[in-house]
Amino acid sequence: LETMRIAIPGEHTSAHLLFKALVPPAKELVFCRYDEVTSKIKSGEVDAGVIIHETRFCFADSGLVELCDLGALWEYRYQCPVPLGCLVASRDLDVRTVEKLITALQSSLQYAWDHPAASEVFVATHAQELSSEVIRKHIELYVSDETMQLSADAQKGIATFLQLADPSLEQTSYASDWLFVTEAGLPS
Repeated sequence: LETMRIAIPGEHTSAHLLFKALVPPAKELVFCRYDEVTSKIKSGEVDAGVIIHETRFCFADSGLVELCDLGALWEYRYQCPVPLGCLVASRDLDVRTVEKLITALQSSLQYAWDHPAASEVFVATHAQELSSEVIRKHIELYVSDETMQLSADAQKGIATFLQLADPSLEQTSYASDWLFVTEAGLPS
């Protein structure tokens, strides 16, 4: 990698953090939008790139080959899943407001499970890749039991990710009652 130019989907992104944490430094990082990575590789502007979102399911259709699966490498190294995103709320919000947010999220997830075709139509209006199989796989990443209620492994993944993002946080205890809303209630 020390001789390669690598396309990264954004500078201040989880993809960039994963790349920096898991692989040796590259000669140059070229920051771009996620939907520009494959075209930069195919044009020769860069030697390789980090692909995310629905593109990870169809890069081979463009004649590209996988060099490394950052998600699999993360899971091997840290023994927890990669956080795919998060929903956060200010600690200044009252309990009732946060409970309404949680209820709205859970209702949305339930609707997506109960009406998969409607979810696919909605996602297709915003997707870069329009294959119904790719859209379905992408939805399954987010419409999941983990999104409904984070497991202990998922919480470990988030805490690990935060520690990589800001090493000074390593001194902080990531007790679930501090960082996560659980069935026991809101963080204190």
